[in-house]
Amino acid sequence: METIFDVVIRRDAKVTLHRFINYFKGFEKVGAVRELFGDKTEEVLNNLKVEFGSRGYMGVSDEDGHLIINASYLRDGDKRLQKEFTQEFLQSNSKILQTN
Repeated sequence: METIFDVVIRRDAKVTLHRFINYFKGFEKVGAVRELFGDKTEEVLNNLKVEFGSRGYMGVSDEDGHLIINASYLRDGDKRLQKEFTQEFLQSNSKILQTN
């Protein structure tokens, strides 16, 4: 903890990660996703973590490769586009996801 101007600021806030499969159901059955990860599809998706934030649409953490997804986009975005975008995102980041 750090004290500044008679106030205390806790600087050890943790990012809360969630399991991808708890929010994105059925991707293990999508042909394009299975083609990407093959026999490791369930393993990759089961191990994939997601963080919900407020910037951009989707990204990958530089620290450990987990997904960062805009919570507003998840809540309010077009469902068809979300599925397509998520598939494209998994595809473009497949090498990162398989190594983490």
